[in-house]
Amino acid sequence: MGTVYILPSTPLSATDQVSPNRASVPVFTGQPWLPLVLEFRWPSVVYALDIFAWDVLFALAVLCAAPVFRGSRLAISIRVLLILSGILALAGLGGVLTGDMQLRNIGIIGYAAVFPAAAALLALFFHRVTTDNTGPDAGS
Repeated sequence: MGTVYILPSTPLSATDQVSPNRASVPVFTGQPWLPLVLEFRWPSVVYALDIFAWDVLFALAVLCAAPVFRGSRLAISIRVLLILSGILALAGLGGVLTGDMQLRNIGIIGYAAVFPAAAALLALFFHRVTTDNTGPDAGS
């Protein structure tokens, strides 16, 4: 997920660079390749990396994590939300395949709405596990 962290700062830092000879003229001003590399709109390298990070890597990560959670109702709820989040994130790739970036909103729902719900349940799950294993009778 380091890619997602780097992406927002790259266009800003690259376009804010100034020429050594002219203190107020950005180095990349007027470059024809700039929109294809740094602008956060389709098609661009930065946007493609963002799509890869969220709609592919994130989706694969949560789908691989989901099978770990089984047994209790809480664990099953986490599993279902992780699977739903991953499927929705993968479905966001439909925007790339069709050229309609509005379809990416399906993926955004997966990682911006469904996954936070799963994360809240994960916090509760691990809190319960920690509490159960650190009580006065733990290890006896």
